[in-house]
Amino acid sequence: MPTNIEVWAGYAKDRFESVSRRVDEFRNWARQLGAAVAVVVSLEITLVGKVLEPKSAASTLRLWCLAALLLAVAVQLVLLVQLLSIGYRSSDILGPESPVVLADYVFGQDETETRRVIGAYYAEAYHRFHGLSIQLGRRVGIATVVFTGSTLFFFLSVVAWAVLASGLIL
Repeated sequence: MPTNIEVWAGYAKDRFESVSRRVDEFRNWARQLGAAVAVVVSLEITLVGKVLEPKSAASTLRLWCLAALLLAVAVQLVLLVQLLSIGYRSSDILGPESPVVLADYVFGQDETETRRVIGAYYAEAYHRFHGLSIQLGRRVGIATVVFTGSTLFFFLSVVAWAVLASGLIL
């Protein structure tokens, strides 16, 4: 029959593994969103090139549309750098201690004390990873909102450009 310390140590390990997977998921989401942003930016740059092609004289409204298009691309390029940072940069947090380091603490201890020390390391690692997962979740959420808003802004700029290029508004 497991003791309270065994149950607690198992729970601490389970919670750490859960939050560690959540951190990995947020990092993966950031990488996937970064890939989507990169694709959209390349399409937008192609469209900006098309905006520069018309042979007609550039009116003030056309320049505003071009500026809006370039602004959306610039925002998304900054967002791409931030997403790559979220998805690929390591953080200075510690997980559970390595077995070699832990061996020094538990050498000569009974089984209950050994389980208590191991559980304590997992509990501390959970605490640190939980804070990181909250931070990463917020950053990915904000990046998603910024990406959606800037893409919508770009779309509206393209629609305005198309209306201007068609000659409906001069």
